[in-house]
Amino acid sequence: MFHGGLDNQQTLPHGSPADVRAEVRQLIDVLGAGRTGYVFAPCHSIQPVTPLENIEAMYDEAWRYGSYS
Repeated sequence: MFHGGLDNQQTLPHGSPADVRAEVRQLIDVLGAGRTGYVFAPCHSIQPVTPLENIEAMYDEAWRYGSYS
């Protein structure tokens, strides 16, 4: 099982919402491959300088893209 992974040093605080969404999809594709167990989350804590739009994009994309059908 994998937990975390989203870059909280560059992508989350300094990327665009589109950058955040792209990294979320990549993590789900790679770490969640084969449905072996992946708990989506930032790699550690969310930095205080992180724009709210990026936090919203992170969780929204994980919710939309990370569902198994």
